[in-house]
Amino acid sequence: MRVTNDMMRKNLIYSMNERMEHLAKLNNQIYSTKKISRPSDDPIVATRILKFRTTLSEIIQYKANGEAARNWVSMTEGAMEKTRAVYKEMYDKSIQASNDVLNFDNRRAIASEFKELKEQIATQANASYAGRYIFSGFKTDRSVMFEERQNFTVPYQITETISAKDVQKIEKAFNHTTNEVYRIRLGYGNIDNLNLTPPLAPAPTVTTSEAAGAYDASTGPKFLKDTGELILPKAMAETLVQTTVQYEKKEFAKGDIRPEIYFNATAPDGTVFALKEENIEYQISYNQKFVVNLRAKDVFQVKMRRDIDEIIRETERLAKKEEELTEDDKISLKLLGQRYRNFAADMQKHSDHLSNEIALIGAKESRLMLTVNRLDDDELNFKQLLSDTEDTNIPAAMTELASADAAYSMALAAGAKIIQPTLLDFLR
Repeated sequence: MRVTNDMMRKNLIYSMNERMEHLAKLNNQIYSTKKISRPSDDPIVATRILKFRTTLSEIIQYKANGEAARNWVSMTEGAMEKTRAVYKEMYDKSIQASNDVLNFDNRRAIASEFKELKEQIATQANASYAGRYIFSGFKTDRSVMFEERQNFTVPYQITETISAKDVQKIEKAFNHTTNEVYRIRLGYGNIDNLNLTPPLAPAPTVTTSEAAGAYDASTGPKFLKDTGELILPKAMAETLVQTTVQYEKKEFAKGDIRPEIYFNATAPDGTVFALKEENIEYQISYNQKFVVNLRAKDVFQVKMRRDIDEIIRETERLAKKEEELTEDDKISLKLLGQRYRNFAADMQKHSDHLSNEIALIGAKESRLMLTVNRLDDDELNFKQLLSDTEDTNIPAAMTELASADAAYSMALAAGAKIIQPTLLDFLR
């Protein structure tokens, strides 16, 4: 085959272009620190890089979700720990007040302290994280307990369910002696328009706790609207079937629980709230969701609030001059020490219940931390995989660049000798 000078020049130029492209590619890899600059450089590697980057972005987002979940859980645990400390203080003071060495003024002073401690409990119940109340379920814009006194023109419509298991047996002084009383306490006092389904027979007599014979159910059931107590004869209390209780309430004191957080209720603006599970979830892994919240009804129980209100009311009710005390009041004063002993036992139960909830949130936090730690490991692994796939091995690339540059220089020198002679050089 005849080889001409023109063919040699074209082959030389083609070879020089290839070497130049190789040099340019190596230079680009070194200054960009990436093996490829466009998908067409290596489609398979480009696809793998995109998958690694997507997975790494997901892991980083899961970690951010995990940190947010941990902050929420930490706020929850902190509020509960502070509440348990308040319970402990109320328990200690109740034990102190149950000592018959103390006089009434001492016990009244302790009851006044309970008012302050009750406000502290409300503060913890209304704890928030990033502007959202943490114990309110999905209703994160509503506090668990009212932060100011409220008096609505249109009342809340509230629905509760009661049965024989909700009956409490207490002692009350009336008819100049101590008597056993069977009662059910509703969620609130100062309520109106009580409606029972199915109805009691006979229907409860509506009265107040200060009326004569208010706690005497010998003539039939009674409803004490100021304290929200349903007083039942013993036989009726023991056989009470599940009953739906509906009532209305307009006025709420600071620290009263919000009806929509604890009960099925219709708000004054007509909004209907149905009590249901409201779990706030964070996606913390590929197929794992983490529930961060506890509900107020499970942590700050209605009975706890009612127990505190009752011991304060029982104490203040007896704050009378000596000449104003009735025989029943004098009996109640003798029973007051026992009242505080019972209250101490109730606070111990509430504290134990809260401790169980704290243990639950602690276990949740431990599981969350295990997941977050695993995500840390996954992030490191995928960063290494991504680096191995797309990053340039700089020492190797520099060595290869030096070799390619030397080869290019030698090719230029050889080419200069090849294309130098022409036909004219032989015709001279």
